[in-house]
Amino acid sequence: MEPLKRMCDDSEPFKDLKIENWMILDEVSQRQPCVLCKKSRKYFCYNCFIPVQDLQGLVPKVKLPIKIDIIKHSREIDGKSTAVHAAVLAPDDVNIYTYPCIPDYGSNEKVVLVFPGKDAVSVENIFDSLSEMDADNAEPRPKKLNVGARLPITKAVFIDSTWNQSRGIYKDQRVRDLPCIVLQSRISQFWRHQNGSPRWYLATIEAIHQFLVELHTVAWNMNSVNLCAESSEMKATGNGQKTQERSTCVETSKNIDTTDRDANAADRISHLSGTSNGNVTGEQSSNPDWLRNEHKKISDASECFGPYRGEYDNLLFFFCYMYNKIHKLYDHEDLRAYKRPLK
Repeated sequence: MEPLKRMCDDSEPFKDLKIENWMILDEVSQRQPCVLCKKSRKYFCYNCFIPVQDLQGLVPKVKLPIKIDIIKHSREIDGKSTAVHAAVLAPDDVNIYTYPCIPDYGSNEKVVLVFPGKDAVSVENIFDSLSEMDADNAEPRPKKLNVGARLPITKAVFIDSTWNQSRGIYKDQRVRDLPCIVLQSRISQFWRHQNGSPRWYLATIEAIHQFLVELHTVAWNMNSVNLCAESSEMKATGNGQKTQERSTCVETSKNIDTTDRDANAADRISHLSGTSNGNVTGEQSSNPDWLRNEHKKISDASECFGPYRGEYDNLLFFFCYMYNKIHKLYDHEDLRAYKRPLK
């Protein structure tokens, strides 16, 4: 089941995610002073963004493919905000700012705002539009980004607040100038109720997790197709079968068995280069480095963006723990947050 679709099920919504054993948090029996600010905290300090001393080295650390900035409303309660989870679990890649403090995003930065604003597009659409622009050698249009070497963006901005508060922050021109990304629909498992918001409105940490899963998945899908297309074009230069090979290659990339990425990468190279049992034919026979170069290109891309295998699921480490803790105290059907309309 796809990682985003499986999150739409209320029965054990986290069961297929790769989240480390959060039951170690049950071993923290009392509050402790933060090692930096000395304020009393239970699991982590929501001002210093570090775990309490008893959990140092035990909490997972997540590496993200891009940087994340979170703009927090000043009235958002720190101790109840799930944005802090991201800063604690991915300290090298997440920064939190309190509005009206907003970084200056330069015109040459590849930054998007994850918000359903005007002209917002999906993650897949922004990849597609940027690829088309690059292919046509067109000048970038307003609110469009330059295509990067691996990803079309280097940073994503999230607003951490209630829905009504977020619209106020979005009116700020510094935020409004950023191109907007809208996420796929997925019901929230957040236990805090917000009046007037449907269950599709995610908690901040849920939105960050979903965005990264979408980004990773689309990047892998597009890299698979593009690498196959490039390889087949190189072969076609020598044998004149460009159209046939390109068609076969794209079809092959759509049916990759993701259970054994490295083996399939080798199979794809063999198929694209026309080799069998290690024998190289055509142009490749006079250029033995060609096959090695193709293997390196596909292997490098696979290591960066293979099929999604839970790389960012640990962002929900604290969220999952607190969800289960709440559900030990209250019945799911009795909580107002889960009675919100699905529209």
